[in-house]
Amino acid sequence: MIVTERGEPRWRVSSYRGQDDALARAERQGRYAPPASKRVPWPEVVGGPRYESKDVDALLDDMKGSH
Repeated sequence: MIVTERGEPRWRVSSYRGQDDALARAERQGRYAPPASKRVPWPEVVGGPRYESKDVDALLDDMKGSH
């Protein structure tokens, strides 16, 4: 049902869907994605690449761009 105000549609009223659990509601709203069915293996090396100060400076300069 559409509720109007002075002939202009303003609100949509719909029936209650029932007892949704929190995860189903969050998934429907796009705020949650269930875990992947295939497990991802742990990395063999802990942490990421190691950066030196000059590498970090170059990355920051590249991110800043020329604006």
